[in-house]
Amino acid sequence: YRFPVLQRPLCALPLVGRVELSAVIAMPIALAVAVSWFTLRNTSHGWLFQDIIGAAFLCFIQRTLRLPNIRLASALLILMFFFDIFWVFISPLFFRSSVMVEVATGGGTGEQVPMLLRIPAMGDPLGGDRMLGFGDIALPGLLVSFLRRHDILSRRSACRGYFGPALAGYFVAMCVTLVALQIMKIGQPALLYLVPGTLGTTLVLAWRRQEVGALWEGKACPGASGARLDAPVCNYCPGGHSLILRAAGSGRCDGCHKAVAAGEQVMECRQCNWYLCATCRPVDPAAQAGVEVQDVER
Repeated sequence: YRFPVLQRPLCALPLVGRVELSAVIAMPIALAVAVSWFTLRNTSHGWLFQDIIGAAFLCFIQRTLRLPNIRLASALLILMFFFDIFWVFISPLFFRSSVMVEVATGGGTGEQVPMLLRIPAMGDPLGGDRMLGFGDIALPGLLVSFLRRHDILSRRSACRGYFGPALAGYFVAMCVTLVALQIMKIGQPALLYLVPGTLGTTLVLAWRRQEVGALWEGKACPGASGARLDAPVCNYCPGGHSLILRAAGSGRCDGCHKAVAAGEQVMECRQCNWYLCATCRPVDPAAQAGVEVQDVER
């Protein structure tokens, strides 16, 4: 999106829709990485391509899924907190070994599963890889990315808001996870440490600032200087970018989640793939006139 020429549509394919120039350029690169991983997946060189695929997948999740408030984030992370503990520590009581560890390591099949990040243990005489599941990044990441959008809507810097403390909490919790791994010599449920480090840090800080209600509802903090309290009808997306009047592709409004027909006028941020229908964000008559003039000129 920093190079608008790459958004130029080249064709439309059945079941796929519009194909942009950027997708055509990225396709051979993505194909080369995928083929390289498939060829080298069970060798000592396959981890790099697996991590590239994993990083792209995790970025796609953060771009596509957005938590509306910390209420949903709390429910999701607390549920996965106990889920992770059960399948790592408690499942060996019912099965022969930890189900989570078996799945992550391929279950004795010799195949590497592309559902985690792998880094070789450099300088470790025992060898082996250091592994981190996608869920240990994606789930806390949904909370952290929500906090970043909330800080932007509240006009706060990363350190004065919640994004910086949550990111620091994630880093400290990950360090604690690695220490526990070295001490206990068994696989660790990373969310056991990451959930208190991110969600716990955020809730304690919000309680001290008396802003739990604002985070719980997903609204800008009322005490924030210059905060956009009218976020649902403002001129900005949750990422802080200006909304522009455009003809929408078929999809759903990110405000009310109602279906939006192709060609319907919406206020959109293409960089974040986010738009509001005319009900959630009434279209400015001046902007509407400007679009009509452009359409006539074309």
